[in-house]
Amino acid sequence: LKTFGCLDNILSTKEEIFENQGFVKTVIINRDDKYYNRWLEMNKKNSIRTISLSNKKADYSILGISDHLMSIHTPYEDSFNLTVRNTESYNLRNILFSIALACEAGARSKHIVTALDNYDDIQGRSKIYEGINNSKIIDSSYNANPESFRSSIDYLISLGGSPWVIMGQMGELEHQSKQYHTNIAEHAAKRGVEKLFMITDHNDVIKKTFGKEAYSFNHTDDLIRFIKPLLKKDVHVLIKASRFMKFETIVDELTS
Repeated sequence: LKTFGCLDNILSTKEEIFENQGFVKTVIINRDDKYYNRWLEMNKKNSIRTISLSNKKADYSILGISDHLMSIHTPYEDSFNLTVRNTESYNLRNILFSIALACEAGARSKHIVTALDNYDDIQGRSKIYEGINNSKIIDSSYNANPESFRSSIDYLISLGGSPWVIMGQMGELEHQSKQYHTNIAEHAAKRGVEKLFMITDHNDVIKKTFGKEAYSFNHTDDLIRFIKPLLKKDVHVLIKASRFMKFETIVDELTS
């Protein structure tokens, strides 16, 4: 938003990829996306494949998921199983997109399963570590935007235990920054996050939105000193912020 000004400008720029360049493309579209019909209309001249986390009519879909075992349908195979470590919705979408891209390029399940089994995610992408006093630390410090933050909170809640969030600044949101941060605090409270610890430019309004169990800080050292004695068994702490916040330092301190 800092560069493009508004979502419509981002959309129209991304949609230039769809434009006719003298050849038919294979375009993979998410049926769950609110812009699905818009993109469908724009790609009448192209070959369309679809993905969906829930709609079984999609070309690539999830038939079911139990614990970390996921059953996948493709146009080329009725089903095959994958083991996934991170079941956040945005991660599952990324996996489906990757499977679709691979299959349309000629890969099949034996290649996909082997590749995913050998894939090691980037540090800071929702890896779970043993924390101080038998707590669990969910390291999502690599980056943050409003959509991924909501998805990470939903993932945190799915893990059970006592859900806490350490929230840092989300960058490049410009004049909408306060509203987006407030929305995250509202979502966290609604989903049942018990405690919220924050270092942002909007601490006051976030605290007002979340409630009395919101704690604001100006520096990571102060936050670390405050939260360390509170950690205990069955507490699950999500740590998430944009890259420039360098919240991996908090992860290191709470897992050492």
